[in-house]
Amino acid sequence: SRVYKSTAKSIFHLKFCQIRWTQNADVGNRALKIFDDVCKFVKTAKLPKLTSVDVIKAAAADPLSKVKLATFVSIANSLEGFLTAYQTPQPMAPFMYGDITDLVKSLVQRFVKANVLETANSTAKLLKIDLDDTNNLLPRQKVILGVAAQSMLLKSKASDLQKMEVQTGCRQFLVSTSYCLLAVAHL
Repeated sequence: SRVYKSTAKSIFHLKFCQIRWTQNADVGNRALKIFDDVCKFVKTAKLPKLTSVDVIKAAAADPLSKVKLATFVSIANSLEGFLTAYQTPQPMAPFMYGDITDLVKSLVQRFVKANVLETANSTAKLLKIDLDDTNNLLPRQKVILGVAAQSMLLKSKASDLQKMEVQTGCRQFLVSTSYCLLAVAHL
């Protein structure tokens, strides 16, 4: 096993797949595990001028990178069960509608007000929730990022503006993801 001199570690990253989220929670967890070592490496190593290196340097400089990674892991964990279940040659279509509905319900609970969800007691009513109406959404600081991400955010020395941007970005990502899933459920 190869060990890097600058970090004295031999744990390496896992491959992220942009089109299959079935194992990306593991990728995110590994990224969290090695993040501090990557930052240390970036500071000490002479790196080439490449776009990918610039991305890593920017992440290392961002005080909320670990919060973003932990949020990614939390959402990926929510999606993985569904995605794994449907990567089979078995006839799963009869179960998809109910499973997508359950998945959407679990996602919207992260960012939609409880009173709005209480009135959406059927799939048809869930489909009618206007996720673009801020009156239906939790304030950005109450959006559920995940337990680890929330803890990291509270401990972070980032500015209030940076924290607000992460919370708002997470809420928008959850809205977009929910709309995509609702479009499939609506078919």
